[in-house]
Amino acid sequence: MLIYYCYDAILPPSHILKLKPFARNFLFIFSKAFVTIFVIVYAQFLIPYQNDAKTRLRQKYPSVPSYMLTNDALIIDDPTYSYVWLIATISIVVVIEVVLMIAMTTYCFYCMSRGNGHHCQKTLAIRRKFLISIVMQMLTHLIVLLVPALILMYCACMKISSQDVTDWCIFLITIHGSVGVLTMLLSNKYYRSELIVIIMKPRCIYGRHATKVVKLEESTRSDTRAVIKNNSWHK
Repeated sequence: MLIYYCYDAILPPSHILKLKPFARNFLFIFSKAFVTIFVIVYAQFLIPYQNDAKTRLRQKYPSVPSYMLTNDALIIDDPTYSYVWLIATISIVVVIEVVLMIAMTTYCFYCMSRGNGHHCQKTLAIRRKFLISIVMQMLTHLIVLLVPALILMYCACMKISSQDVTDWCIFLITIHGSVGVLTMLLSNKYYRSELIVIIMKPRCIYGRHATKVVKLEESTRSDTRAVIKNNSWHK
């Protein structure tokens, strides 16, 4: 959805792929809610109730080190089975994202290069810079998503278990969308100005409506006064 927001900025208002604001916001909220629910449900299977897990660990391995049973230690239930599902899920996400990035970048380049003969050099430079920023954003998405995924796959294949490495990889995968948008904001001033316009737009609309209401009230009062004067003159 974050890639689509960036891709949607170059489409004309009447384009067939241009979603309505309601549909765009619905898809964005739905995707975020789906990912949140998926992570919570998945964590329930991956991370058991800690007191019970540590009790079972103490009974099964009496010589277990004491630092593994402290409150700071995190016990993951059935790590091999859960790890396989985690790697499979990340692999599917990576493949889907790579395909979408290639398709959207190709179509963005096609849309921008199709009408180059009808624009001035300044417009072409702005569009070219925007396209480069889109490519940078998508590459940031891909790198921040792909590198942790490859590290997790390597750990799974080599049977290396490190809680810190796993936590950092999952954290990077979680924030890879925000990192891509941050890259776009830092690399393109036109994207920043467009974002400011979008944020300020509701206030401007409210201000215009408020101005219209005030003008309507003033015109109504003046019309009422004119009617009263006319009635008094006829009397």
